[in-house]
This record gives sequence, structure tokens and C-alpha cells, in this order.
Amino acid sequence: MTTKPPSGVDPKTGEVQHTDDEVHVRPFAEMLTILDRGAAHAEASRGLHDLVASVQAVGRAGGLTIAIEVKPLKGAKDQLILTAQVTVKLPKSDATSQMFFVDNDGNLTRNDPRQLEFEGMRVVEPAAPRTVTPGV
Repeated sequence: MTTKPPSGVDPKTGEVQHTDDEVHVRPFAEMLTILDRGAAHAEASRGLHDLVASVQAVGRAGGLTIAIEVKPLKGAKDQLILTAQVTVKLPKSDATSQMFFVDNDGNLTRNDPRQLEFEGMRVVEPAAPRTVTPGV
């Protein structure tokens, strides 16, 4: 299944196209690569890579958000300050649980303090194997 690119977009390069009477729109990806000398693009790239690995490992959804704040420079209409914030939300795996018992002093222990202990138990070593010869 192929999807058709939005109108005004070159299907081969992804570049936003325009006619002479339209406004040229700079591609977002290009802006991301020059914003903060490419740091936002690098952070988003690394974040997406880590997110994919984490989703595969955990089997749950995560997300990546790129937020760009645009504000005017004080006293100048044609100068803007852009700030990019990349946020990665990695999926969380289930926490592992273990059961413990509480002893008479209020401490955690792996052994049930109410369970009787076996006294005099010992490890029985297996006997050495013997060879049986048929007919003897």
C-alpha cells in the first residue's frame, strides 16, 4: 500500500514545492537540523533510536515529542527566538515482586518464621555406579 504525499510536496525528495505566486515554505526537517546547531535533531534522532529499542524490549508503547517555542525578540518584529525541547517517554516494564515474611523483630526474611525447621537433615551422596556384566 502506497500513500500519496500531500499536495505541494515532491514525492521523491519530500521538499515542499510552490508556484511563483505561493509562499516558499522551508521544510521542517531542515529547520530541525540547523536549530541549536543540529543539537535538537541529534537529540531527537538518538531519542527515537532508544525509544524503538525500548518498545521492542518491553512490548509497550512509548512516545517522542518535539516542542518548539517561538517568541519575538524584545523590540524587534522580524527577529524570533526559537527553543526546541525533545522529550522521550520510554515504556515502563512491569516491576518484579518477591515475597518476604516478617519475623518477630519486624525484619524481612525469605523464610517463614512460623514454619518448623527440619533437624538432622543431611545430604545423601549418590553411590558410585557399578558395572553389571550380562551372564556373570
